[in-house]
Amino acid sequence: FQGMIDEMYETFTGSVAEYRGLNQQAVIDTQAGLYFGPGAVSAGLADEVSDPQAAINAIAAKYQQPRQKTSIQMQAAAMDLQTKM
Repeated sequence: FQGMIDEMYETFTGSVAEYRGLNQQAVIDTQAGLYFGPGAVSAGLADEVSDPQAAINAIAAKYQQPRQKTSIQMQAAAMDLQTKM
């Protein structure tokens, strides 16, 4: 059973290190501590401190699909280009 726990710990610390750009020993050295706010940023375990709504907005903006132009918008853009020629 302990072997399974050790293997999961190795996988977890390796994943954290990979995704946070840290070496695995730095992750192990945290001793599975909890880090909050600026402490998490200083430890390299978070990018920034923000409120929940700002975090949701940032994620949504990253994955927001550009709106499809309607036919009227495309016609207007074409007419605008023609007048500039």
